[in-house]
Amino acid sequence: MLFDTAILGGGWSGVCLANALKNRSVDSNLFLITAGNPESSAGLLLTEECDGFTFDVGGSHVIFSKNPTTLTSLLGHLNGNYVEHKRNSFINFGDFMVPYPLENGISELPTEEREKLGYDMIKAIFENQRRRDWKPRNLGEFFNSVFGEQATRSYFGPYNEKIWKHPLDELANDWVYISGRLPTPNLEDVVASVAGIKTVGYAEQAKFYYPKTGGIKTLYNSVLSDIKNRQVKTLYNETVVKIRKKNNKWIINDKIETKRLHSTIPVPFLVKALGAPESVIKAAENLDYNNLITVGVALNKKAPDQHWIYVPNKEVLFHRYCWMSNYSKQNAPKGKSAILAEVTVPAGQPYSKEAVIEQTVSDLEKLKVINRDEIVFVKSWFTEFGYPVCTLGKKEKLETIFQYLKEIGVKSVGRWGSWKYWNMDKIYEATIEQSKNPD
Repeated sequence: MLFDTAILGGGWSGVCLANALKNRSVDSNLFLITAGNPESSAGLLLTEECDGFTFDVGGSHVIFSKNPTTLTSLLGHLNGNYVEHKRNSFINFGDFMVPYPLENGISELPTEEREKLGYDMIKAIFENQRRRDWKPRNLGEFFNSVFGEQATRSYFGPYNEKIWKHPLDELANDWVYISGRLPTPNLEDVVASVAGIKTVGYAEQAKFYYPKTGGIKTLYNSVLSDIKNRQVKTLYNETVVKIRKKNNKWIINDKIETKRLHSTIPVPFLVKALGAPESVIKAAENLDYNNLITVGVALNKKAPDQHWIYVPNKEVLFHRYCWMSNYSKQNAPKGKSAILAEVTVPAGQPYSKEAVIEQTVSDLEKLKVINRDEIVFVKSWFTEFGYPVCTLGKKEKLETIFQYLKEIGVKSVGRWGSWKYWNMDKIYEATIEQSKNPD
């Protein structure tokens, strides 16, 4: 059978693109191809329920957007099945729990600490105004120039080196300029924080939403259900290994024919299946990424009034943990709670599941978050593609890859289809943009 359009990949990017194409009535005949099965195809938006506890196994995900139209659309897919929250998140800052983001939260620190961090941030703000044409060469220079050396040393440096598994001077800074990706300080907020006045930063995320039932996969399932109701056909358990063009048609795995081809699968898989030139395949193979390990801890106690906590401490294995049971009351039985901790591992690096679980539990104890006698059970999950790592030279590699894709008429989008550190809302917007020019 000949399809108008085939989309490779059935994760969040794939279902959003299918939804966007259907909204524009581009194709009456659309095919979604995924290597996953119906239970696992949600990728980073996968949720698992265990003995009454709900865990988002692809990490902590909440619904927010700087774009009101995007936010309305995302919530619309849930048909009222969501709860609204006022963000209550923190940075584990030595002996203090500082409200997130740091530039606003320093108001909670002792006077001497406020003065050190605030002075550095204000100095950085004025320096940036003075040298408008200067561009930071790497992520370390970005943090030093925007937040000051003190904040970089105590928080941004150790936290980012923990999550990316690279020194800051090996990391590019292009991802920090993605709209809505990283809050940056403004003079008014920093001055107020130094004076001990509470302010709210990262305003678009200060109020967020989350599915009332079913975890974050409910959002994925809702979009998937929408596209299936509009006759989008889905093929599961189909790993794409070969793509060729013949008589103006794309032939996938020698059996699926389509006029137009879109992709959301990781670009190294795409260019290899296409039989791309060696220079393109090499550029894709040299893209860096981290695996993600999440550890879920079910607890026989109530959760504190917190959502997620960033942990820059290098002696602690995980970079972030969240109280999933505070995202929705349905995520844990009454009187109990659920924590999800996140650990990154460089792609291909061996790890011990048992060691990660034990270290995570020990570190949660060390931080006085839990006691072992409160644990109901512990479980861990592994995700191959967790975080695309923006190492220096990534931009040039992507230019080589996407120039080739443009020349042959294949469009690629999504966190892994674009190899960009995008939130759910940015992916949603990017798929809408791609649907405007489907050919």
